[in-house]
Amino acid sequence: GAKVRVFVALPVVARGRVAGVVYVSRTPNNIVKHLYGERGKVALSALSVLAVTLLIGYVFWRVISRPMTELLERTRRIADGDVSAIRPLNHHGTREMASLASGHLEMARKLQARSDTVRTFATHVSHELKSPLTSIQGAAELLRDCGEEMSPEERRKFHANIAADSDRLNLLAIWSARRVLRPV
Repeated sequence: GAKVRVFVALPVVARGRVAGVVYVSRTPNNIVKHLYGERGKVALSALSVLAVTLLIGYVFWRVISRPMTELLERTRRIADGDVSAIRPLNHHGTREMASLASGHLEMARKLQARSDTVRTFATHVSHELKSPLTSIQGAAELLRDCGEEMSPEERRKFHANIAADSDRLNLLAIWSARRVLRPV
């Protein structure tokens, strides 16, 4: 079945002289037949390889994949605004993964604090902008509706109010730009 023939020739030496030759030839066993004959050993080897592969897979999942999946899930929750997700992982796996998770969660804490600061700042700026805008709008409406009936002194007073509130808005814009650009 192997279509190969092996030949071996060995000399027979007697009293220091070659007395003859032993000539042997053989066809090796077919590999499939040989493996079938050794099927118990082959099955044991296959089960050993499968067990080692499953063990390596489990260790990989436990040490790398599970903490990475948990960190990705936390990232998604933090991005959705869930502040309770900013806490240590249940299982880190390796020191490197613990360091990565720690750095990631520290960054999330800082971003959350920055977001809270910006939100508070925006609320205050919005409130501060409403007063001068309301004053400008009211003065402009009065000038539009009753401007002809007002004395020149009254019109100057309303124009002065509009100019003063415009200056106040400019100062607020400059102040808020400096505040936003300043690192927290």
